[in-house]
Amino acid sequence: MKNRAQVIANLKSARSLKDGSSYNYVLTHLYDTSPRPVYVKAPYPADIMNALIAFIQYESADIDPSYGLDQEEVAEVLVLLYECEVSSAPLSRATEIDLYINWEEWVNSDIQSISLFQRQQLSEILKRYIEKVGI
Repeated sequence: MKNRAQVIANLKSARSLKDGSSYNYVLTHLYDTSPRPVYVKAPYPADIMNALIAFIQYESADIDPSYGLDQEEVAEVLVLLYECEVSSAPLSRATEIDLYINWEEWVNSDIQSISLFQRQQLSEILKRYIEKVGI
């Protein structure tokens, strides 16, 4: 996998997030008290998917730094705005993306400057999650 700076540089000059293939992912969280894997099919390779999820996480943190999205919420955003699909069954050869680790890996990056990640409805969707728990 490319390093953060390479991924961001490539995304800033890219015209599309997709490369024509389909990829399988499993979203997890290091600090889940009981594992809740969420399987997602996406049209994005791993470096882009990791960056996209970090973007979603940091956009949420801009709204409320005390709220952490869980894997079901991230998956829902991916389905609603980024052409992904959630699978109710485990997917073969799924690449794991741990939300906690992903957050830590992308801290202090320029991820929020990627125009290809911007979606008009994202902030509204994230606010609904945050308001639902009353933070």
